[in-house]
Amino acid sequence: MNIHVNEALGLFHLQSKDCSYIIQLVEGYPAHVYWGTQLHHDQSLASILELRERCSFSPTPVSSSRTISLDTLPQEYPQYGTSDFR
Repeated sequence: MNIHVNEALGLFHLQSKDCSYIIQLVEGYPAHVYWGTQLHHDQSLASILELRERCSFSPTPVSSSRTISLDTLPQEYPQYGTSDFR
């Protein structure tokens, strides 16, 4: 198994023979990016997780960015006490 880390983007890319599993840290929150057939680590993986502005009633933990809402971010590990209501 190969593990590729892109510190600048906060990406962790785990590869097995046939599949890839990618996690990205978004403002310190681990987000699920991809799980499926193997991707090459040299591909542009930064654009897989799309962050865009959410509706005003979704709470955000980062006041400087309205694109991050823990209610809509596909968290790998939802944390107790946050606004993830799923």
